[in-house]
Amino acid sequence: MTAQTLSEGHHRALLIGTGTYDHPDLSQLLSPKADCAGLADVLRDPEIGQFEVQQLVDADRPMLERAIEEFPHRATG
Repeated sequence: MTAQTLSEGHHRALLIGTGTYDHPDLSQLLSPKADCAGLADVLRDPEIGQFEVQQLVDADRPMLERAIEEFPHRATG
C-alpha cells in the first residue's frame, strides 16, 4: 500500500493486490480482490482513516507502472 497526505485530514491510498503468479511454485491466492476491498473499506471509514482509495487487482505491469507513477502527482494536484 502507498499512502499520501493531500491536506490536513485528507489521505489517498493505492492498494495493489495480486493473486496469480507466473512462477509454477507459487500457488494462486484465493481472495486478493476481497482482501483488497476489505482493506479499502477500513481505510475509507471516516473514524479510521477517511482515505480516498484506488485499487488495482491482478493488473498487468504497464497498468501498475502507470498507476504508481501517477499516484504522487494526483495526490498533490
